[in-house]
Amino acid sequence: CGITGMVCAYIIVLSTQYYTDYDYRPVQSIAEASTTGHGTNIIVGRCGITGMVCAYIIVLSTQYYTDYDYRPVQSIAEASTTGHGTNIIV
Repeated sequence: CGITGMVCAYIIVLSTQYYTDYDYRPVQSIAEASTTGHGTNIIVGRCGITGMVCAYIIVLSTQYYTDYDYRPVQSIAEASTTGHGTNIIV
């Protein structure tokens, strides 16, 4: 769980840097669109935001599913209270 969390945090940091640093394409395209007018600036900015949100959703959902699948259940009581496993006690 800890390793996947650290890897996903690192990927989020890299994607944030990519979408906010002037050295990379998304910020440069928004800066170029600013010279042509307001409408173009809004359209290009919305496209960049959509890409950033999609990257975050993919990383966070991957981290959630890998952590959920690898989490061991300690006892029947924990399984019944946390929702892992079946909630039926025979």
